[in-house]
Amino acid sequence: MNDLHGHIIGDKLLCIVSERLQAIFIRKDCIISRIGGDEFVICLSLNSYSLEESRSQFDAIAQHLLTVISEPLILGNGTLSCSVSIGAVLLDGEKMDSDEALKLADLALYHAKRNGR
Repeated sequence: MNDLHGHIIGDKLLCIVSERLQAIFIRKDCIISRIGGDEFVICLSLNSYSLEESRSQFDAIAQHLLTVISEPLILGNGTLSCSVSIGAVLLDGEKMDSDEALKLADLALYHAKRNGR
C-alpha cells in the first residue's frame, strides 16, 4: 500500500481499519493491538461451553470481520479495498503464554495467506 499510494494514505488506511475493528469488538474483555506493519492481534474470550461452540462463534465473528474490513474505503481522490487474512488460536482452558499463542496464530496466518484466504 505504501509503495503504491504513499505513506500518508497507508497510515490513514491503518487508522480506518483500526476504527472498524474497534467498532466490531466493543466488548470490555476484548483487546485489540497493532503488532506491526499491517498486522493486528485481537484477544477475546468466547463464552461457550465447548470447543465446537467456540469454533462456531469464532467463525461468525471472523466472517463479520472479513465483511466489514473488506468494505471499500474512500481515501484521497479514490476508493481502496482491503483484503484480510486471519490466523487464529482457540484455547480451551489451556495454559499457554502469550508468546506461544502469538507464534501459533502467526503460523495459522501464514497458512491462510499461503492458501489465499
